[in-house]
Amino acid sequence: MGDQLIQATNPAATLRMIAGVTTHLVDEVCRRHQTSPTASAALGRTLTGALLFGRTFKNLEYVTLRFDCEGPIRGIVAEANAHGTVRGYVRRPLADAPSTPEGKLDVKSIVGAGMLHVIREAGSEMGISREPYAGSVPIVSGEIAEDLAHYLATSEQTPSALLVGVFIGAGGVEAAGGILLQVLPKAARDEALISTLEARVSQLAGFTPLLRLGKDLPEIFSQLLGDLDLQILPE
Repeated sequence: MGDQLIQATNPAATLRMIAGVTTHLVDEVCRRHQTSPTASAALGRTLTGALLFGRTFKNLEYVTLRFDCEGPIRGIVAEANAHGTVRGYVRRPLADAPSTPEGKLDVKSIVGAGMLHVIREAGSEMGISREPYAGSVPIVSGEIAEDLAHYLATSEQTPSALLVGVFIGAGGVEAAGGILLQVLPKAARDEALISTLEARVSQLAGFTPLLRLGKDLPEIFSQLLGDLDLQILPE
């Protein structure tokens, strides 16, 4: 499956879903930076999160996600715009850790505590000087997705559910991607809708297992929220 980034909304404009397959992107970045398996997962999750964030912005805006970490990786940076362009790096690409008892890459152990900074900028391409917006929150788990969702809930007051994942196999990155669900302002107090989203996301065993089963993004959209009449926009 090729990399892609798509967005969907419902006719009532109360819900936005953005999802991306980033397998080839993450594999290429990690190959260039020669990252360890655990650092590859941390960087790949951050790159994917930045792409999903970037799609929520206007055409001339871009976002920088910066994790200042106390763990062995020390820092992760990713920058993306609304058009699906992204770049990033980790400060210590060889930082690694043993797998968890469940056999998963232990990303939170190399991230550790620290701060997440989200910087939103616009206009530089046209020579327009505009003060960037920056928000910061403590790192709450080191799992990347939980930290990004925590930022959206606390700094932007946007009820959101976020899944990002990277599966590393013997030959490198075999699957990477993520999905962002957001309740839009006109439904920000719709507790029933928020509860529905939380329940649906909690039922998923992750995002990369769906990709490894061969499911594409429209299929995942349909499986997750097919009853909410989502309309997919041009990718």
